[in-house]
Amino acid sequence: MKLNFKVSILFLLLPFFVIVSSCNSDKTTKVDGKPLIVCTTGMLGDALQNLLGDQATIVSLMGPGVDPHLYKATQGDLAKLQDADLIIYNGLYLEGKMAEVMQKLPRQKTIIAAAELLPDDKI
Repeated sequence: MKLNFKVSILFLLLPFFVIVSSCNSDKTTKVDGKPLIVCTTGMLGDALQNLLGDQATIVSLMGPGVDPHLYKATQGDLAKLQDADLIIYNGLYLEGKMAEVMQKLPRQKTIIAAAELLPDDKI
């Protein structure tokens, strides 16, 4: 029996629930007490917002109509990434110019490339 694509995505995002629910460091917890998750694209941000509801504060760096291949992080984006408890990006070189930014972030940040969770036969 073949699983529906939406159900497959839900199972792929399940590890995010575990990570988000464990994000409770005093250093990074925000004023509202919720972990801050920064997503590079609106698609990821929307998916997580629908899955997590009000359990976390979700911020998307790129709005509608922005080409992630050409996007270059602003100073404000860098500040959001520094403040984030969890950073999720698409991967597979979708955010081409942000690859350097992701590599330069401190090692203590939890950074997830969503595409790395997909089985090879689904790519």
